[in-house]
Parts: sequence; structure tokens; C-alpha cells
Amino acid sequence: ARVSAIAAVLLATAIGLVLLRRRLARAPAPRAETWGCGFAAPTARMQYTASSFAEMLVGRFSWALAPRATLHAPRNPFPTEALFASHVPDTVLDRLLLPATRAAGRLSALLRPILLQPLIHLHVALLVATLVLILAWRFLA
Repeated sequence: ARVSAIAAVLLATAIGLVLLRRRLARAPAPRAETWGCGFAAPTARMQYTASSFAEMLVGRFSWALAPRATLHAPRNPFPTEALFASHVPDTVLDRLLLPATRAAGRLSALLRPILLQPLIHLHVALLVATLVLILAWRFLA
């Protein structure tokens, strides 16, 4: 009975808050651009990019991310063109995984003639040992 009374009080409180909010919010808020920044007619060229948002983190971790930037600064007070481009390469892929796979490829190319010699008895022994290990694992598990 106490649980039902508490639930009824909470429900009545929630309904009261919703009605109070509706009553207080009579006039709708005026619609305006969120990031107008004082521009009368913003275009797509003025919008923020992912590089703009990530710049602070990329700057903080530049020792690990190694960002690359290209800058052609404006030369006079009314420039006709200017360029800034930045790129952050995939550090894990470019510095770790690709060199590791290249080294593994070179190692396997060196070991291929040794491992692929026609030693049938060795291959059969490895096959039988693998099957015995699999059967023992399944039997014990």
C-alpha cells in the first residue's frame, strides 16, 4: 500500500511539473541560427570542419599523431586566395601495423623454401600431433 501511495505522489508531482512548464513557456523562443557569428549570410565555406574541432587534441598529442599542415597565408589586406589544410595520418596503421606486416612478409619469404621442402614424414607427424592435441583437448574439456 505504501508503494502505491509513493507511486501516486510521484506521478502527481510529474504531471504537475509538466503542466507548470507548459504554463511558463507560453511564448515560443525566437528561431535564429546557432553559430551565426555575426555573418548576415553564412555559406558552407564558413562552417567549422572536423579539423577545427579536433585541433586542440591534435595539438596536445602531436608527438604521437604527427599531424601534417599546409599553409599559404594571405599576402595583403584584401587577399584573393589563402589556403590552410591539415591531415592527421593513421598512426597505428602507418607506423605499426604496415611495417609489421611488411616484416612478416619478408620473413615468410625467407622461410618459405625451408618450410615447403618435400618432407612428407614431417608434415604427416605435425598433422597427427595436431589431431591428437585437438582430441585430447576436447576429451578433457
